[in-house]
Amino acid sequence: MKKNRKRILIIIASIFAGCALTIIVIIGHELYEIQADAEQAFTKQKSYFRQSSFSGKIIKRYPYQLMIKYDSTAILPPMGHQFFYDYYFFEPDDSTVLINVPESIYKITELNDSIIKEKGSDSLRINQHTYRLLSAKRLEWLPRVK
Repeated sequence: MKKNRKRILIIIASIFAGCALTIIVIIGHELYEIQADAEQAFTKQKSYFRQSSFSGKIIKRYPYQLMIKYDSTAILPPMGHQFFYDYYFFEPDDSTVLINVPESIYKITELNDSIIKEKGSDSLRINQHTYRLLSAKRLEWLPRVK
């Protein structure tokens, strides 16, 4: 009788362990898909921003963010991709863009500085000097300071 109880307990414990392992595998797969989707969205938004083009003047400065009033020749990302919190936000109604910038760019800028972002470029031209804005690494937005 005791042997049967032990066998039954071992069988029940094995079933529970198998169910737990199955759940862990399913959750792991879902988390992998979520991570892959997030990485794809990140690289897509970075690409949309890279393909944008604008020139204008700095109208506001926030810590590590610049608000730029751009002119009418701006090439904006397609509708639905004109913002990517916490990196950029285009406001077509006001002709402004708010972008995150590295500390190095933030420190050298002042209100009314001239800014040019060319299509396909990872850099900003500020008062005739070029500064890298986007990281060359796929899953990194701003370049890291060495």
